[in-house]
Amino acid sequence: MRFGAAQRKATRQKLYNDHLAAVRRRVADITATGDVGSARDPGALADAEALDACERLDDRHPEDASLLGWLYWYCAEALVGSEAGEYARRRALYHFSVSFLAGLDGVPDPLLPEVVDTIAVNALQLLHQVINNPEPEHVAHNTRLWQRLLTAAPRDHPALAAMWSNLGIAAGLRYEHTRLLDDLEVSVDAGRRAVELTAPGDPGYGERLRNLARALKLRFTHTRALLDLDALIDNQRALLRARPGDAGPGRPVEGLAIFLWERHELTGSDVDLDAAIEAAQRALEGIGPDQPRRAQWLCNVGSAYGRRYERHRGRVDLTRATLLLTEALEAAPADDTERSRAQTALAKLKQLTREGER
Repeated sequence: MRFGAAQRKATRQKLYNDHLAAVRRRVADITATGDVGSARDPGALADAEALDACERLDDRHPEDASLLGWLYWYCAEALVGSEAGEYARRRALYHFSVSFLAGLDGVPDPLLPEVVDTIAVNALQLLHQVINNPEPEHVAHNTRLWQRLLTAAPRDHPALAAMWSNLGIAAGLRYEHTRLLDDLEVSVDAGRRAVELTAPGDPGYGERLRNLARALKLRFTHTRALLDLDALIDNQRALLRARPGDAGPGRPVEGLAIFLWERHELTGSDVDLDAAIEAAQRALEGIGPDQPRRAQWLCNVGSAYGRRYERHRGRVDLTRATLLLTEALEAAPADDTERSRAQTALAKLKQLTREGER
C-alpha cells in the first residue's frame, strides 16, 4: 500500500513537472520575443489549464503561480475581447494574487490595481484577526503585507488613505511586541499620510485621526518628545472639529484636556493650564450626574483649578476647586481611587489657604 501511494505521488509529480516545463517554455519564448501573438495558439491556454488542473502538491512554489499567471496574462492579451480572454484574465489575477501574497513581486501593470484590491481584502481580514489575537508572527506578516501593498499601489488608488491607516495600526501592534522605535516611526508616518490623504468631510477622517493619535501617544510614551505631545494636541483639536458630538470615554475634548494638562506639567505654561481647564470643564459638562466617570472628571477639573490657585492665588479658583473636589468626594464610591484623590487635593488646598493667611 505504501509503495502504491508513493508511486501515485511520483506519477503526479512527473505530470506536474511536465506541465510546468511546457508553461515555462511558452513564457520564456514570449518574454524573449516580446510578442504575445503566439499565445493565440490554443495550445498556450491548454498548457496553462493543464498545469492549473494539476493536484496541488506540497512542494508547489509561489514562483510556479507567478509563472502560470504570466502565461494566462499573455493569453488574455492575445485573446482580448473574447470569452477565452476574459477567462484567462481572471485566472491571471488569481495566480498573481497568490504569488504576491506569498511575497513575490512582478505583476503586469494593467493588472496591478486589481491584485492590490484582492490582497487588500485578505490583509484587512488578517488585520482584524491580529487586533483580536495579536500573535507576533501574524502581526509582523500583516505589517509587511500593508507595506508591500502600498509600494505596489498606484498613487491615485482610491483606497490609498485606508491602506496607510491600516499600516499604521499594524505597525503599532508590532511595536507592542518589539518595543522598537522604528515600528512607532512607521506607525506615526503611516497615520499622518492617511490623514493627509483624507478630506475632513470624509466618513473615515475621524477614525484616521484617532488611529494617528494612538500612534503619537505610543511614541510620546516611548520618547517623551514634546513635539509628539504638540502633535497630539493639534490632533485632538482637529478631531474635535471633525466630531464635536462624540460621546463616551475617549471623547476628543477629554483627550485635549489630558494632553494640555500633560504639556503644562512638562513646560509650566499658564496658557496650557488655562486651555486645559477650559477643555476639562467642557468634558465635565458632557458627563451626566449618574455616570461613573463623573467623579474622575470632577477631580480633574477641581485639581486643575487648584493648580491655578497654587500659582496665582485667585480666590475664584480656590472656590471652584473646593466645590468641585467636594462634589467629587460625594460622588465617588467609598473604595474608589477618585475619592482618595479628591481628599488629597482638598487637603492640599487647605494647607495652601493656611499658608496664604500667615
